[in-house]
Amino acid sequence: MSNRGRPSKLSPAEKHEVRRYREAGVSIARLASMWHVSTTRIYEILAEQRAMFGPEQLPKDKRHLVRRHCFTSSKTTSTVVDS
Repeated sequence: MSNRGRPSKLSPAEKHEVRRYREAGVSIARLASMWHVSTTRIYEILAEQRAMFGPEQLPKDKRHLVRRHCFTSSKTTSTVVDS
């Protein structure tokens, strides 16, 4: 993550907790409301966590909730993730 802009509202431990909840099948919208951040920020946190720890391991009955693409560092392009 860049050092520019506002400091993160969530600590590294909270960011990891977001990932763990997501792996348990909690929706993005619910995670955003739990931590009082935007859904965009949840996607950014998950992307940071994915870069460090690899893709989330969602239960089989929740895999339909996975977003099929993630944003790269470039704001103009996105990459497709095959899962």
